[in-house]
Amino acid sequence: MITATWNKKEQSGQTGAAGPFNNGARPLVMACIGDDEPERGDSRGAAGLAQAVARQMGGDFQYVDSKRLENLLPHLGADYRLETFMAGHGIPDIAIGPAAQYAQDVAACCSRNRRVFTVASWNENLRRIYAPKSNMELVAHNLTPDLLSFERARFRAQYPQIEGPLIAVMMGSGSEAEFMSPKISQLAGAYPKVTFFLCPSRRTHRGKDQLLKALHISGLQSADAGSPEPGVIRWDDLEDGSETPPLTSRVPLRLGNGAAVYHIGYKEAVKYYNPYIGLLAAADQIIVAGESLSLVSEAVFTGKTIYAYNISRMQQDFRNLVKAGYLKDIQKTDCTKPLPVKALPPINVMDDVARGVIENYWKLQGSRRRSFSAPGAAP
Repeated sequence: MITATWNKKEQSGQTGAAGPFNNGARPLVMACIGDDEPERGDSRGAAGLAQAVARQMGGDFQYVDSKRLENLLPHLGADYRLETFMAGHGIPDIAIGPAAQYAQDVAACCSRNRRVFTVASWNENLRRIYAPKSNMELVAHNLTPDLLSFERARFRAQYPQIEGPLIAVMMGSGSEAEFMSPKISQLAGAYPKVTFFLCPSRRTHRGKDQLLKALHISGLQSADAGSPEPGVIRWDDLEDGSETPPLTSRVPLRLGNGAAVYHIGYKEAVKYYNPYIGLLAAADQIIVAGESLSLVSEAVFTGKTIYAYNISRMQQDFRNLVKAGYLKDIQKTDCTKPLPVKALPPINVMDDVARGVIENYWKLQGSRRRSFSAPGAAP
């Protein structure tokens, strides 16, 4: 459900002391992530959408999640942190969150004579309601050209020893990962030098490990001199339970022909250095294991062709992306040859979604009802 709610007591005319917005002449848009996982696609989408709305309105942007509030205001109880934060940073005119309760928590904490327009739902619902004319099955995200450029440089600094073309294997889900092993082994033999980088999501580290073990059967070996035996992979390093970064994140494994394979654990990435955005930006080719709208949306924003497994069986309708050349089925691709490199115009539905949110905000500014559902939402 997508909800848009005004606070209980309404004013007519100006709501701010010196302008039409809650804080005066400039609108404030707040991304409200609550205790959701900030690295999750829906959370990144809410943050990116809030930034896009603020940018289009010429307003200000604020980001809040439970962890940030705890770090900023550790002396206060959880129930008072959000209210105290807004007392110092302003009352939002629009609050956007990945789930209804996070954005509505903001509205509930605001003074009763302030209006807060709350938008909260899964990422795909926001696109379908606020940008219904889009013919691409994509969602909002937090990527920008400047962020991609910055993270590309960070990634190259973290992994300066990348050899040959860089092929990112992004783990959208774990179920198909091990079935990609033959294709990756074929690609390894198609290049004089090549580097694969396996990047898991919060729910796919086991799929990443399954892929590594499948590659091991094809000849994957450890290049780490600290291994118990030469050529033996320390499988304990592949699990995500360790609190210290395993050596395997910086020392590549090797396929039989010498192709380098880097991988990283999700917890390590979140705690130390997360290569996700930098890898998307730096990769020459991107392979997606599994089905993730957020991952596909972020990947096509880089302007690269995305290779995925069994596209025809995916729940999402990616036919327009396939027709436009952005998405190809790796099962139907000849991986005994290098993958072709073709620059494509980046696709981004985020600005269309942001315009839809703003249009609804202005429509609802004149409403006298105290609560309502946005167009298309359940009552």
